[in-house]
Amino acid sequence: MRSHPALPTLLLIGATTLAGCGQLGDPHPAPSTVPQTFGVYLNCGGPAAPSQLRDYSYDLDGDGTADHFTAMRCPRTQSDQLEVFSGRSPDDRPQRLGGADAGPLIHRDEHVNLDYSCLMFSGRTVLVGVRDADDEPNVVPVAWIGEWDSARKKVAMRPDTRGFTIPCAAAAPR
Repeated sequence: MRSHPALPTLLLIGATTLAGCGQLGDPHPAPSTVPQTFGVYLNCGGPAAPSQLRDYSYDLDGDGTADHFTAMRCPRTQSDQLEVFSGRSPDDRPQRLGGADAGPLIHRDEHVNLDYSCLMFSGRTVLVGVRDADDEPNVVPVAWIGEWDSARKKVAMRPDTRGFTIPCAAAAPR
């Protein structure tokens, strides 16, 4: 018996609705010093710039403080790097969730353009939906799944192999 292609999306939306979380997280502007800090994190060879993926805030590690998700782009490239900063770190010195050695959620060497993409959260999980400008925004394939590992105090990212989709229609580029 074959399942309907929308079944993974419906199951995921149902699960997040039951969990009481927002489908797309809460938008939050990144601290104004984040772009300058990113040049150091990214080793860009120049200042990094924000990508068009909107910024998100969500308490991924469950410490009661919203963590800040933002994507940045190195000069002369169309590849983005997705980072999450601890909500407990000062705005003038943002620190990666999990510490400096935690690394980005998605590294620029993955060659991903996040301009028309979105994030979705449920519990201690973040889903990264990646799409192109011409793709249907209501059925976006999940490219990565990140889960907060409380024992290791960092986000464990892995490619999605289950064929999940999420709705990105409400997540317009900045």
